[in-house]
Order: sequence, then C-alpha cells, then structure tokens
Amino acid sequence: MSLIKAVEVFADPDLAGLEPVWRQVLSQDPDATVFQTWEWNSAWWRILRAGARAHVMVAHGQDGPLAIAPVAIRRAAGGAFRCVHFLGAGVSDYLGFIGAPETLPQCVRAFVAALLETRAWHLIDLQQLSPAHAARAGLGEGLLPACSGAPPAEARWSAQDVCPVMPLPETWEEAMRRVGKKTRSNIGYYERLLRRDFEVSIGAAAGDDVPVALEEFFCLHARRWRRRGLPGALYSRRLLDFHRAVAPELARSGHLALHRLRLNGKTAAALYCFQFRSRAFYYLGGFEPALARYSPGTVLTAHAIRAAISGGCTEFDFLRGREPYKYRWPVEERTNCRLVIPRRGSSRSRLALRWSAWQQRALSAARTVLQGA
Repeated sequence: MSLIKAVEVFADPDLAGLEPVWRQVLSQDPDATVFQTWEWNSAWWRILRAGARAHVMVAHGQDGPLAIAPVAIRRAAGGAFRCVHFLGAGVSDYLGFIGAPETLPQCVRAFVAALLETRAWHLIDLQQLSPAHAARAGLGEGLLPACSGAPPAEARWSAQDVCPVMPLPETWEEAMRRVGKKTRSNIGYYERLLRRDFEVSIGAAAGDDVPVALEEFFCLHARRWRRRGLPGALYSRRLLDFHRAVAPELARSGHLALHRLRLNGKTAAALYCFQFRSRAFYYLGGFEPALARYSPGTVLTAHAIRAAISGGCTEFDFLRGREPYKYRWPVEERTNCRLVIPRRGSSRSRLALRWSAWQQRALSAARTVLQGA
C-alpha cells in the first residue's frame, strides 16, 4: 500500500514558500548534512542558480509531507539540452533526497517516476550522493521499474569523489592516542614554537565578528593559492557572495564553526568548518604562506578536531578530495556516487551524456592538480 497521497512540484522562483516544509522534512532525516539545510540551499538558489528552473518535488502522505526532491532543471552547453540536478550542485560535498528512512525509498521511486513522465529534461544527473544516503534512499535495483510501462531510460551508476572521515572518540586524549607518532609530535612542536614567538589566540568567530572573520579567511585562502599560481576554490565573485550570504545564516542556526588562529592580534590561519548534529565538516582552509615553517594549519586543524569532540561530534569529515594533509589523521574513506539517467532514444540525451562525461573528466583533472599543489 502506497504511503504517498500526492507529489507536488514547486516552481516558485524564490522558493520562499518551501521553508516550513523543508525544515519539517529535514528534521526527520538522520543522514542529512549541512548541505541539505534550508540556509544552504536557499542561498544557493538566490545566488548560484545561474538560470536554473526550480523543479522541487514534495511527497505528501496522509498526515503531511514525507520527503523532498531538491532538484532543478538547467540548460547546458549553450542551451543545447536540459539537465536535472540537485540544488547546491558545485558547492556541496553531499547531495541527495531528504526524508525519513522508513518512507524515503518509496518517495524516491515516486520522484523518479514523476521525472520520467515529463519531457522537460534530456539528462537526469544526480551527483555527490553519499553512500549511506544513497543506500537508505533505495537508489539501486528496482528504481526505474517503479514507473508504469517500459522505462524510457536506464540508470547508470559511477563512483565520484572520496571523502576521508575521522571517527571521533569521546576525548581528545583518546584521539591523540589514535594518530601517528609523527603527527602527535608535530602538533605539540608547532604549538610550542608559535607560543614561543607570538602571542597566540585560537577560537571560533561568533556574532558580529563572523563577517570580519570570513573576509580574513577569503584573503588567506586566496593568498595561499596565488602563491602556487592557482585560483583556489573561491575563484569567482558569485562564490564569495554565496558564502557571505550563507555563513551568517549558518552561524545563527548554530551550524558554523569558523576557526581562527591569531598571532599578535592578526589572523594567520582560518578553517571554514560546519557542525551539523553530531558531525563536523572541514570545508576550506586559508593560511598565511609566510608562516609555513610554523605549520599553522596543523595546529588549527588539531584545535578544530578538539572543538568537535567537545561539541559532542562523533566524526570529523574532511569532505571531498585526497589531499595529503587529511591522511595525517586516522581517517576512513567514503566514496560518493553519481546517478545518471539519459532519456532512451533521444539524440539530445546522448549528446548531453557525452557532454556530462567530458565535464566530469575535466573537473576530475582540475581537482587532481589542486590536490597535488
């Protein structure tokens, strides 16, 4: 017996009417991350949607909303075809459907069936699905046969980015026993060196200080990458504007952890992190290149992990990428996946599939360069 009474599509340009429903459904999803919050997605929609058209679907049951498909449809390759993707694409390390575990698989099948019945797209391209969320959402065998008649497409799965995640014990002392001897020694050495040469202050920005700390982080991040002749992750004004909009909102909801290392009153390193429920997320870092011999990044990362443990977190997620600094800590790898559904028998769909594959190869190559820099 179906629990779903209706699937509603929201095409509201500002998505404002969705906020109460979004927050209600999010509260029921144990696998949700900061990237599924209303704050993150509404800021993305205002600033980064770049012509995308909302196609957010809500599955309703007898007693209220059950799940959300936070998707949009965007023209690609100069308008040659239209792709369905998640809101937050590009800046989010985890994407996915939102809903309670017991009803989400049925809701996801209904969402996919609803998409397959419309001619508004040439390619469904759902990226950066965390393995846990993909499994709990029922994204696997039986996804397409839920549609009536012969499915007009086939689901294609592929692995995407690896996310190194450090499980956290209950105490900092236990965490230090788990790290390698060299890392443990380096943390103590560099912190003593800093305190010998500077007046050191370490803490997270809060309240009215968040916008100031964010601009300091932007400068440090850019300075570090410019020295290497690369743009870094914050390469456009729109990306900076997105984070200027979302960081204060996340701070107000208690999900921002913008850590700073200040030397003689001046910020020398910053970690742009998030904390959502029992998980901490390391999003980006910025460090003063002239102070590299003090390894401020090592000292500040240790502080961020310690703060996450104190805040009751059970894991510290370094997010996408195999950068070497992440593997100085005792991490486990989790691999995101990608679900692509081309429309069968469509020449534009075949073109969209080839274009999407080329785009992913280019992004992967660029990320490899950045990780090795």
